[in-house]
Amino acid sequence: ADGSFGGTESYVIRYRGLAEHYRVTFKGRFLADGATGTLRARVFYARPGKRNSVNCVSGTRTWSARP
Repeated sequence: ADGSFGGTESYVIRYRGLAEHYRVTFKGRFLADGATGTLRARVFYARPGKRNSVNCVSGTRTWSARP
């Protein structure tokens, strides 16, 4: 009712000996002249059976769209 939207999506890409886990969270709001919001992404690399992994976090990024 207030024009806001958002969600979280998760993806996994598997390779031999490695898995990439992606998680993307987005929020936004429709305005009279477009839309604006935020996006945050996280990538987690893991090798099955291993404790070592690498994390990459984008931080919160703002975006806007105008017609």
